[in-house]
Amino acid sequence: MNIHHLRLIVIAGCQRSGTTLTGQILGAHPDTFLIDEFDGAYPFIEAFTGRKTPSEEALDHIVRTSAEKYQDHRAGFSQLSDLEGCAVVLKAPNVTYDYRILAPLKDRLRIVFPVRDCRAVVASILNLTSVPMIRNQTRRLKEHTELSAEFSDVVRHLENPDVPDSHKAALIWSVKTGMYRRFSDAGLAPFVFRYEDLISEAESLIRAMLMHCGLSPQHDVMNYPDILKGMGPGNTSRQSAIQTLSLNKWKDRFTQEDEAEILKIAGDTITGIPEWARSSVTE
Repeated sequence: MNIHHLRLIVIAGCQRSGTTLTGQILGAHPDTFLIDEFDGAYPFIEAFTGRKTPSEEALDHIVRTSAEKYQDHRAGFSQLSDLEGCAVVLKAPNVTYDYRILAPLKDRLRIVFPVRDCRAVVASILNLTSVPMIRNQTRRLKEHTELSAEFSDVVRHLENPDVPDSHKAALIWSVKTGMYRRFSDAGLAPFVFRYEDLISEAESLIRAMLMHCGLSPQHDVMNYPDILKGMGPGNTSRQSAIQTLSLNKWKDRFTQEDEAEILKIAGDTITGIPEWARSSVTE
């Protein structure tokens, strides 16, 4: 099967913003096939965009690895041709900087872009001690020559050891979350929504998201714990239900001064996001 005949759904956005949960929900739809970032999402995107040409065996291996995490008929998928008729869901937040590369393929892909309260994202990044998130994202930004030049002040602050990690995490949130505008300007029409609304208004939001992705909204994708198994990115259990208590955990982490500084750094990126998100749900 030619990989370019497939239809993709790419989950972009800032890490710790609900990309994993979004992937599990979309991956539970019977007409999709989820490939996580650590199971080969990025090599899959590189093959789809033509940046690299992996072997057929390599692509088949990605399919087999991802299929092992299903409990339904997709658990038996073993090669690329098994994906015929499926929309391939790629949970790939690090592709957020690659909107220019994806733009020419807009007729064959859909972009889903969760946005989360910057204070919650900063707290989550700081709590994730097992992954050097700030260092990794600094490196990712610098790999994109044009963006690193455009955000040279941000890069300088990220590399300054005297800048607090909470400020660096807020800068990362601001740059990556603000990329939703670049996707829109490139004609990729991202489905932008607030993670908080996925918790509080799940039914209406998920219905709108499925329709945006060209998927039937009739299926119970919230039943993902019974459809997927194993562990997702960040050692997230696929059997875990949505954690409503996670919404306000950040309040125990920051002082009022910390919160004010984070909101100041987030700046213009915050402006307009609620309107974007709500219009995405109600259109």
